[in-house]
Amino acid sequence: MLALAALAVLALPAQDPAPPCRYLVVLEKGLAQTAYEQAARALGRYHEGELFKWDGSWHTLEHVLMAAKPRCLALVLAPGSIDANLPRRLVPVLARFDEDPFVDCAFGLITGRTGEDALRFVENILRAPQGELPAIKFEATSVAVDDCV
Repeated sequence: MLALAALAVLALPAQDPAPPCRYLVVLEKGLAQTAYEQAARALGRYHEGELFKWDGSWHTLEHVLMAAKPRCLALVLAPGSIDANLPRRLVPVLARFDEDPFVDCAFGLITGRTGEDALRFVENILRAPQGELPAIKFEATSVAVDDCV
């Protein structure tokens, strides 16, 4: 019986390899023409993805995501736009790309205190596969006090 199961598996037609990752970069519209947009464009270029400028409307974003059905999604947002409700609203949309209940899209958030920080973050992400990350310096000072006056 086990041999029949193995034979059946071997007789299955070869599956086509998974399609390349379809990448979508969503940029908060208010960040256009800043270093945040430079970061978004750098991600899009690197991953051969598309850039969408989002006006903050979840209805619009849902429509765009359902039409594009990206395999990978980067949201470039101002720090104040990111809260606990963002993934709660996003994940159900990403799970509706097909009939199963699972999320079909990897996503990440890109931000920084400033646009330049976000751009530097993206540049480091893009250099990581080549092993070209900047050196990290860590210093610490420890002080022990026996008596406090």
